[in-house]
Amino acid sequence: MTVTLRTVLAALAVLIAVAGLAASVPAQASPASASDPAPLSPTLYVVNEGGTVVPGTVTPINAATDVAGSPIKVGSVPFAIVITPNGKTAYVSDISRNFVTPISTATNKAGRRIRVGVGPFNLAVMPSGRTVYVSNDDSSTVTPISTRSNKAGKAIRVGLDPGPIAISPNSKTVYSVGLSRLSAISTATNKVTKSVRLGKGTHAIAISPNSRSVYATNGNSLLRISAATLRVTKSVAVGADWGMVLSPNGKMIYTFGCSGVAGTVTPIPTATLRPERTIRPGFCVGTEIFAPDSRALYLVDSPDGLTNGAVIPLRTATNTVGSPISVGQQPGPMAILPGATESAGGTLYVVNVGSGTVTPISTTTDEADAPIVVGYLPTAIAIAG
Repeated sequence: MTVTLRTVLAALAVLIAVAGLAASVPAQASPASASDPAPLSPTLYVVNEGGTVVPGTVTPINAATDVAGSPIKVGSVPFAIVITPNGKTAYVSDISRNFVTPISTATNKAGRRIRVGVGPFNLAVMPSGRTVYVSNDDSSTVTPISTRSNKAGKAIRVGLDPGPIAISPNSKTVYSVGLSRLSAISTATNKVTKSVRLGKGTHAIAISPNSRSVYATNGNSLLRISAATLRVTKSVAVGADWGMVLSPNGKMIYTFGCSGVAGTVTPIPTATLRPERTIRPGFCVGTEIFAPDSRALYLVDSPDGLTNGAVIPLRTATNTVGSPISVGQQPGPMAILPGATESAGGTLYVVNVGSGTVTPISTTTDEADAPIVVGYLPTAIAIAG
């Protein structure tokens, strides 16, 4: 499990460009319920931030047909999205109106808005599906939301300006990263049990599959932190001034650096935390996602301006970079259908923020299909089903 601050930073730049957004209050449907059925086939949900004229929406896409459905109105500036493990409910934060909107994936209708803290950015859902946690940047709090009742609990005070948020695979602990402090929250009590000062420049956080270790980038270092004591047990200089990702099997960490236009990718085995040979892909990695079998890591090259970007596969067995796959303008967030491996066909979806589209890519052939038109300024994606 990896959470990165890069999507937050990119979206903030977009928000500055569209300052003065008009408020939009959509009609409310019946609240999404835990008893609602899950969608019959996998469905993509794309968050469209909108702008001064176009209100924010969420676009559902049928993964079997790659056909977009009617946009779902969710507020003024929707930002992040998570979907419960059973696939029944999507939760979308609105950073301008300070609420979270649940969406029933069976009906694709928005439920009653849930008031949270100020500036809700990132969301995380417990593996058990019981609670969604919201990091509120401007109020330095985390808000728990019961997925059974869709009601917010008491705000939890954490470090200043929380951004990345992640939940341990065993569902026992929520980790919130602020400007300089990492806070551990017990999901049993919804109280901070420990916190540690990491210093400024923490961009990403990941938790080992056994929930025993927490990894964080801090400046140009990778930190390993004991989940039991919340003490740093090892610091490795890797030039990770931008972020990292942990493989699904927990065996490898890849850190990302960027200086000018020259990017670096450093593979690090978690067993030794000894950096291997640095990979120089020829660009600064924008975002990244692993195939579920950990055999491929997909990297985004997102140039500025009107130039189309690309998705580049990195084969983890050899740490070799493959041929670029052309996508739309300013590609960013990605999602991958479960079961996508090198031996079994799967689909990777990349959101093109500048083009207002989503590009499907076959993980077997590394070929892109026709882009799917979504809303204005799409900045997040998640899959139900």
